[in-house]
Amino acid sequence: MKKNLFYLSVFAALFTTSCSNNDEPNPSGNATGEQYMAVTIKDVNSGSRAVTDGGFESAIDGEGDITADKLYFFFFDEYGNAFPLVYSNVNGAEVKTNMVKPLELNKSDETDGSDATGTLTGVLVLGKAAGEGYVGTTPHQVLCVANPRTEVMKNLENKNLNSVISQITNVPHEGWSAKDTPFVMTNSTYGKTTTTDTEVITAVNVKDNILTTIDAAKSNPAVIYLERLAVKVRVKYDASYPVQKRDADNNVSVGAGTFILDDQKVTFTAEINGWQLYNTAKTAYAFKHLSPEKYNGWGDWWNDPTKHRSYWTESEPGAEKRKTSYDLYSPNHFKAQSFNTNTPSENVIYCYENTSNPDIEINDRSKNKATAIVIKATIKKDGKAIDMLRWAGAYYTIDALKSKIAKAYVAQNPDAPEDASKVEFVQDAKKNTWHAVYNVSDDNTVAMGTFKDILWWKNGVTSYYANIEHLGKKIGVVRNHIYDYTVDGIVGLGIPGNDPDTPTETESFLACYVRVLNWHLLTNNITLE
Repeated sequence: MKKNLFYLSVFAALFTTSCSNNDEPNPSGNATGEQYMAVTIKDVNSGSRAVTDGGFESAIDGEGDITADKLYFFFFDEYGNAFPLVYSNVNGAEVKTNMVKPLELNKSDETDGSDATGTLTGVLVLGKAAGEGYVGTTPHQVLCVANPRTEVMKNLENKNLNSVISQITNVPHEGWSAKDTPFVMTNSTYGKTTTTDTEVITAVNVKDNILTTIDAAKSNPAVIYLERLAVKVRVKYDASYPVQKRDADNNVSVGAGTFILDDQKVTFTAEINGWQLYNTAKTAYAFKHLSPEKYNGWGDWWNDPTKHRSYWTESEPGAEKRKTSYDLYSPNHFKAQSFNTNTPSENVIYCYENTSNPDIEINDRSKNKATAIVIKATIKKDGKAIDMLRWAGAYYTIDALKSKIAKAYVAQNPDAPEDASKVEFVQDAKKNTWHAVYNVSDDNTVAMGTFKDILWWKNGVTSYYANIEHLGKKIGVVRNHIYDYTVDGIVGLGIPGNDPDTPTETESFLACYVRVLNWHLLTNNITLE
């Protein structure tokens, strides 16, 4: 295990003290000179266990990087007021700030055999307490932020605890990657049960960790757990699958199912072309928000105070969503991925947490705000994409259905010539369905009322859709988790078209083996319908 030593000094800023809490601190202790606080910073997945039968996955490709110039500590008194500290001769002036930032980061190869993988250790050099009512006191609470935008930190300096915890972050650019933009990390938030209720713990109590010598501080370090704000979604799949079929008794065929196309028995394959996320949040709380009073009856799956972590969150209710539409027919809209890869860095999309619709079903395509996976595929017959329609529960090629409609028109109009070329399909407004019309003449079109609610797989293009499930308990994606999907089968022909919530009838199933990791692992079997 490598230990990394921080030499920490103050962040030289130009802001004055701002305390919005009217309660005055209770002066105690004796720390009017320089003070020191040793810190051990841990990724919350280290030395921990999975909730069920899973495990954890280490950060890769910069996902866990923290550098000295992007690590900040905020100090507060016991009431949540910003706790300003006086530093002399910083940039030639005396400043008062509750924010401390590393000055230097040194790494060493020391090992001590402890279970402390992923920890950073160091000593913060603090000034003396500043301001009326603070002299002779020490800070009580600390928040830690890694990899934020600098301008955000300046705005939060000397703000009270609630203001900092309520900070909103903006989602990064498309193609978010830890290689380009280091992941923001903040204090792990969890619930701690008392005799009366469950208290939400975010800031770390450091009252007894601030001491007058470096050696004394090192012997009693404050432990701070960090978690990434990022959610990681990964989908693995084969290049193609035989399309299985579910019968009237809800049984799934073994291997390719038999479908009826133009009154002939046929089988299909589904070639996967790519995938994307749908309904991803544009913004998120910088620090996780919990509402334990809402979780009565949930059991203890959402929280593990012994590990300083929780497994749920209240996502920002007003967060706008991106990726709320898609174009199945654009060659560039769905990302083509490597097939059936076990490389953790491949087939990955990052997003922010979203628990807006926790109680909907996995396969619910109705209008909702849940983050979902949309998989694009092409239905093929004998290795070729098939242009196919579904009407009244039966499947047709275009020419076959047009011929059937033309015969129906002639049956109603015996004097008319039978001409399949006069049949057209018109899309229903704001739907994925179509209806047939017969062009009697250039200025006379007759709607074929019986031939409606038609599904059309244009060149075989279709989609499979699933709301992401968390821990087998709720629908939602939570920070610092990996949602790892492996497609192990496809049942049904999917839903064609670009509106995910129409038509309402069930046409598709996607059988998946699901693993949720944190940079945390769970297992679950689901069928997407």
